[in-house]
Amino acid sequence: GVGGRFSGYAAKLLDGHFQTPRIGPNDDHAHPPITPCQPCGPATIDNDGPLSKVYSLILIHYLACCSADAVGMETTLTARMGPSEEFVAKGLMIRERNWLEIYAPWERWWTGEGEIPSVEVGTRFVPDSLTLETGRTTAPQPISEVELITAMDKNKIGTDATIAQHIETIQKRSYATKDTQQRFHPTPLGIGLVEAYNAMGHQLNRPDLRRKMEAECGAVAAGTRTKEQVMDEILTMMANIYRTVVSEAAKLDAA
Repeated sequence: GVGGRFSGYAAKLLDGHFQTPRIGPNDDHAHPPITPCQPCGPATIDNDGPLSKVYSLILIHYLACCSADAVGMETTLTARMGPSEEFVAKGLMIRERNWLEIYAPWERWWTGEGEIPSVEVGTRFVPDSLTLETGRTTAPQPISEVELITAMDKNKIGTDATIAQHIETIQKRSYATKDTQQRFHPTPLGIGLVEAYNAMGHQLNRPDLRRKMEAECGAVAAGTRTKEQVMDEILTMMANIYRTVVSEAAKLDAA
């Protein structure tokens, strides 16, 4: 059987905490839902190798789908020290972790301000330490593969079956490279291409065009639009862009 925290969490769900998994808003019909078929200790599959990790992820995701939503609130916490000193912290106060309990550390509830402890008004505490620190803002890191996939999903670009292909394509065409930390760096070619298209008035680096194309394909699949309607509109739009690019090709060289 499945041991450790998996079995303990599963027992908790069976003890009155089970929630019927909801039907998500996205389904590209590439495959049925991926669920564990039988219990086993992940380490017994390939001695904690890649297959064990894949099984563990599937199992964790399934257990999370059968769990209740997390409960929390964005809170401003004011602590008073002495008669006049006040310290203010803003963040997320989580009351019930529920599915986050099993999905950690791969998923967390993040609002940009960090998590603050769950306390009540009037709570008294003794600080562990009092320090005065200096610092400076730092530039953001290059986008990671996980962040890129999340952004593509948020902007409705690609499907489960094509997102990896899109990422591979930008590397094959030398628009970007990926380092050992799985972060992408734009190449001079990639930067030049974006700057040239922007100079032409077509922000082809933005997700709008691709999102529209995929939304129209979805409409055809749903039966709300015909293939001919979509093809006419998309080809007309792409032809206009192509004519602009051809007539202003010198901007590609300038970039």
